[in-house]
Amino acid sequence: MKRILFALSLILLLCLVSCASAKVESSKGSVTVAEGLDPKVASLLSNYKAIDEFDNKRLSSTGVVTTAYLQNAPLVPWNENAREVAKQTGTMRYYFFTASGLPSSGKWGDSCLIVFPNGQTMLIDAGVSGFGEHLMRNLAALGVDYIDYLMFSHNHDDHSFGVLYTDFLSYFKVGQCFWSGCYSTSWSNPDKIAELMAEKGIPCSILSQGDEFWIGDVQARVLEPVKEEMVGKGFTGDENVNATSIVIRFDYKDVSSLFTGDLYQFREEDIIKDLTAKGMVDLLDVDILKTPHHGGTTSSTKNLVNAVTPYIAVATGSYPMEISTYTRYAKVGSYCLMDTLDGYIRIVTDGSDIDFETSRVRQTTMFDNLDSVAQQIRDKNAAK
Repeated sequence: MKRILFALSLILLLCLVSCASAKVESSKGSVTVAEGLDPKVASLLSNYKAIDEFDNKRLSSTGVVTTAYLQNAPLVPWNENAREVAKQTGTMRYYFFTASGLPSSGKWGDSCLIVFPNGQTMLIDAGVSGFGEHLMRNLAALGVDYIDYLMFSHNHDDHSFGVLYTDFLSYFKVGQCFWSGCYSTSWSNPDKIAELMAEKGIPCSILSQGDEFWIGDVQARVLEPVKEEMVGKGFTGDENVNATSIVIRFDYKDVSSLFTGDLYQFREEDIIKDLTAKGMVDLLDVDILKTPHHGGTTSSTKNLVNAVTPYIAVATGSYPMEISTYTRYAKVGSYCLMDTLDGYIRIVTDGSDIDFETSRVRQTTMFDNLDSVAQQIRDKNAAK
């Protein structure tokens, strides 16, 4: 039986890893820099002085976030050498990033770092271009200077421009790039991903339904897009581009996760129908879900939520989850986590238990009743 355990279970092991590090002092504490980190990547933290994300000084007299704040926005609070921690503890680790108050005209996008038990890394999406430098500092704070696998779920700026239109690839080496092979006709250069990777000498592969590969002891299975229907074609309009998102499942022992990009409701229904016909619909049933389209009302149909029944449902992008969507997840016993209220989110599993922690304590009680409903369902399931 899978269990959700709260944070602190690995603190002693984390302390063992943190001793091999140096500290960069800041006005709000310190940032741990992993020993052996590439000097250029480490330089991203050299002048970092953490600023409280809720400090009014982050705003100029006109209410605009200041340059100093952008350069020193709060980073992940777990200043651990993520690769070494994963290897030493035999854990798979998910770090869901947040913009921490960075300005944007709406959502900043998605970005999650996965560190596998063998120490390899995968970055799924990279946010908007304005998020890129902040993303790079977060990776440096986690002791990461090499991305083994870089995946773009689909061709939208809030999922890819943090790499495509920044200096990211000048700082971080990448071993392999994955993308959907589906084009957005709204991009000035629809082939930007493949061209940039070729320019940098990074192998670039298209993922589609049926692809499978292993990263150490973790199995990855691609459920979408369907190659014959989508790959190699151009798409116009947000709904249609979002529908080309890579849907990928990871299994580490008894714990599974699913990343769904920005699927809209109509595509969710198509996928359920398609996978049901192929006898594969059980592949949607997982423990950890990156909710479709930032947890928005465009997505997360009742049918999808009932098919996935996640223990943890994560939404990032600076959009709070609507009550209606939150309710669907609560009714299947999910912990609902979102960067708007919870900040950074770290999920850790040893393949049996699941542990999670957030960087903020919620400042609202609006979801408390639904959280109680979810807890009752979890308790009932645990008693079976």
